[in-house]
Amino acid sequence: MALAYSYLRFSSPQQAEGDSLRRQTESREKWLASHPEIQLDTSLLLEDRGRSAFKRRDWDTYALAAFLRHVESSRVAAGSYLLVENLDRLSREHIRTGVKLFIELLDQKINIVTLTPEKLFRHDSLDLTDIIIAVVELSRGHSESAVKSARCREAWEQKNKEARTCVVTKRLPGWIRQGDDGRLVLDQAAAKIVRRAFDLARDGYSVIGIAKLFNSEKVPVLGRKTMPERGEKHKPKGERKQKPVMWSQPTLYGILTSRAAIGEYVPYQTTKRPDKPVGEAVPGYYPAVVDEDTFHAVRAALAVRAKVGRGRRGKHINLFAGLLRDARDGGAITYCHRRDSCELVPVSVKQNGTQTWASFPAVAFEDAILSKLKEVQAADVEGDRGEARRKVEAIAGEHTEAEQNARRYKVRCDGAKTEEEFNLFADKAVEWDRKRVTLATDLEHAQREAASPLSESWGEFRSLAELLAEDKSDDLRIRARAALRRAVESVHCLFVGKRVRLAAVRIQFHGDCHREYLISYTPGRSNKSVKRPGQWAAESFADAGLAGRADLSNQSQAKKFELLLVKHTAKK
Repeated sequence: MALAYSYLRFSSPQQAEGDSLRRQTESREKWLASHPEIQLDTSLLLEDRGRSAFKRRDWDTYALAAFLRHVESSRVAAGSYLLVENLDRLSREHIRTGVKLFIELLDQKINIVTLTPEKLFRHDSLDLTDIIIAVVELSRGHSESAVKSARCREAWEQKNKEARTCVVTKRLPGWIRQGDDGRLVLDQAAAKIVRRAFDLARDGYSVIGIAKLFNSEKVPVLGRKTMPERGEKHKPKGERKQKPVMWSQPTLYGILTSRAAIGEYVPYQTTKRPDKPVGEAVPGYYPAVVDEDTFHAVRAALAVRAKVGRGRRGKHINLFAGLLRDARDGGAITYCHRRDSCELVPVSVKQNGTQTWASFPAVAFEDAILSKLKEVQAADVEGDRGEARRKVEAIAGEHTEAEQNARRYKVRCDGAKTEEEFNLFADKAVEWDRKRVTLATDLEHAQREAASPLSESWGEFRSLAELLAEDKSDDLRIRARAALRRAVESVHCLFVGKRVRLAAVRIQFHGDCHREYLISYTPGRSNKSVKRPGQWAAESFADAGLAGRADLSNQSQAKKFELLLVKHTAKK
């Protein structure tokens, strides 16, 4: 008995709720009932649900591509039947690509059956009419999709133009709703949640940390409250098992980075990469939930966190986590927590032992560094805020000029009288548009810096550092670490000594400012009658007579400086 294989496909997930799947299934069953000599092989599931056949950039992931692989491996026998509703289920790509696929199936000795209208294309047929019919059908399917694509693109372009004067989409951020008069307004309860998320992110909480906090406090999730469980999406809507939606990292990251938070509407291309904008942002489209300074400060905090690394969250909030670097090889330094102590250990030493073991007590290190950093003035770290603001204004002016010139040359392209003129204006338009994109990125970076200047971050850190002596709470340490990361680029350390340990430290602020300190630590002693805790002392390189002797961010200088420190510890 010959075997048949059913291929089901529809383009968008919304069609799963409609009649497409039922129609394709019923026509298949009707055909099989009229051909009892052919049996349906249900062991091979051929379904491409919600997948387009117009532009298939990932062909190998389609069920139809898997079917061809099964044919080539003889898993599907020659002479089998492939059942499709019509030929445009196979392909809506360009006619050459569609016909190539059609011919390839026939060459592999697969009979193709279209169910609406009913037509059998036999692989051994010599009738030229079959090929002509297939070419016409495949060409029609491609033309329909091309026209639909063009019309959708034109409709969205028109909507994007209208976005400056009216509401163009019903899909709104979770903290915004449409009022009775048609205007967009803030949902005050949801807006309060969004503002709190921004405040926590600015204070140093990670996106995952905010999600965990919101879930523990049972903060209502914005948007839909339930979603289908895994494996339930393809079932009819009324039969799906639902689970409650929880706060997650992607959800919160989307909120914290969405320009809708400051009221801007950014049109996006509806593709598998929705992060690609297709037009200019429209300011003032939404009511802003946070101000621009807060938005850019949070983006800066997220960028700093991504740069210094996240690491695994332990029981303690480590103030210098992600900033510490080993002066010997530039590698990271990690906090190594034990039952009753915590040591700073270079990762290279801990993992492969290629260097002499070196460590330093974390508590003594933090206390010593904090005692010295309290003396650093905000003015030493950075000048006034006006310079950052002037930088933003300068780049914004250049961005506006590039945008206007790109638009002007595009208009001149339409009025070009010769091909030479058109090419000239088109090249200029592309050149200015590329410059506009580059300046847009520079402008965003400048806005982040202006929203969170170093002097302001350092002033916040100094205030928090004063409180850390009495308040050891996780919340305060998170905020202090976030302020420290906004101001400090790296902390290079060189640890030497066993009995009396030394730590040479270079703190590099964002910019040209840096500080260098020498910290010594003498371990405590205890017996039955006396218990003496460990003691630390800290001084600047200048006070220790080491000023200008080495730059710890330079590995070759650090290795020479290590010999000097070894001699220094021998004297103690």
